[in-house]
Amino acid sequence: MQRKILTTKAEARRQELHTRICDRYIYLCKIYPTEKPTRIFTAIAEEEEITMQGVRKILEKHNLYKAKYSRRLINQQK
Repeated sequence: MQRKILTTKAEARRQELHTRICDRYIYLCKIYPTEKPTRIFTAIAEEEEITMQGVRKILEKHNLYKAKYSRRLINQQK
């Protein structure tokens, strides 16, 4: 409860947006398990009126998606 009191309106809106995007991504992945992530990003981006890259960055920040390039770099370091 204290966290809500200490956040600004902009932070609260941003957190709400991030939560909606993350929840929507998880839901769509369950419904369409064979669909490519970029198609799901595009659908969410159109709903939220932001860019696909914005959706991708939010999901990466919340550890729901990792780009192939990043996975390749991690595997090379092992």
